[in-house]
Amino acid sequence: MLTRGSMSLGEDSGGLPPQHTIQDMDTILLDSERLVQKYHQRSADAMVNIALAPCSPFSVTQEIMRESAALAEKLDVRLHTHLAETLDEEEFCLFKFGMRTVDYLESVGWLNSRTWLAHGIHFDADEIQRLGRAQVGICHCPHSNMRLASGICPTMDLLEAGAVIGLGVDGSASGDASNLILEARQAMYLQRLKYGAEVITPERALTWATQGSAQLLGREKHLGQIAADFQADLAFYSLNDVRFSGIHDPIAGLLLCGADRAEHVMVNGQWVVKDREILNLDLEAVQAAHRQAAKALLAA
Repeated sequence: MLTRGSMSLGEDSGGLPPQHTIQDMDTILLDSERLVQKYHQRSADAMVNIALAPCSPFSVTQEIMRESAALAEKLDVRLHTHLAETLDEEEFCLFKFGMRTVDYLESVGWLNSRTWLAHGIHFDADEIQRLGRAQVGICHCPHSNMRLASGICPTMDLLEAGAVIGLGVDGSASGDASNLILEARQAMYLQRLKYGAEVITPERALTWATQGSAQLLGREKHLGQIAADFQADLAFYSLNDVRFSGIHDPIAGLLLCGADRAEHVMVNGQWVVKDREILNLDLEAVQAAHRQAAKALLAA
């Protein structure tokens, strides 16, 4: 799943993003439709899906949110944004729009099962029920939420209300390692602080990382489990490292003992990693280009 992100509310208009990152609504919508028409695949074994992703209440206008919702319905694609991550976001919504975050979401036509939200921390009890009834998806990002001291997503309350829970690593600015198996481990530990160890098991955290995340993307009939007619997306972890010595439950051991790097990875039946080496990629060249890009960013 790739998202066509957008920011249309810059500093000059009371938004968060620098003005040079802002695009006008027509540019965003035309390019969003172009990308969907050119790249979005609809088959069961699709490798590329496109979603529309205005960034956050801080960063976009209400108009682009409404028009993105209408375009997503027209093109039958999904919607993604960041919501209820921090308390100052809630304050911004009250000041700028005169409403809390879930009211804002509903006012722009996003309170539905087409939508998945990153973070989803600061909801009250009524808002949780509304999100559940609408079957909105919540992508829990524990490393980012801890790094920024944002809070703890109320995952089990959302699940019980009917919402969907998956896992994500957020962006590079706050996700750092971008390692999903470590994200599952962190989700397990962070959520235990809120709901207890008996409720938040390794199996539950791994389910969020697999089946739950597939459901967030609308791909639960084809991804997220090892079963007939599902895509062969497999990560193989060795349990020979000393950290796993003596484990009696390999599933629990993956998270409790801190598995962090797959030995082999298969995507849609094709090997992409063998013996910890990425196939068909000059990793050194990519890292060198990345270092140069980072230097240029810091120098700007």
